[in-house]
Amino acid sequence: MDLGISAEQAANAVKNLHKALYRCFNKDYSELQKVAVPEDLKENEHFFFEIPDEYNTEFIRLVTVGCTMKQACEILKETYRL
Repeated sequence: MDLGISAEQAANAVKNLHKALYRCFNKDYSELQKVAVPEDLKENEHFFFEIPDEYNTEFIRLVTVGCTMKQACEILKETYRL
């Protein structure tokens, strides 16, 4: 068995577990679910996970005023040079 493949699979499993726990217990993600267009959330939630947690509030505000998740992520990355 290739150790590199096993390590990659383990890393992906941990990453997916983290996302699942985040979806269940994170207040910011719960707020995002309330304001996001359901289709945008389903297809583009990965943009929310691309930004550091300290920018979650700004991300949610951008989505609230009508930005897509991709637009919100791009704005934050450009503004804060993430």
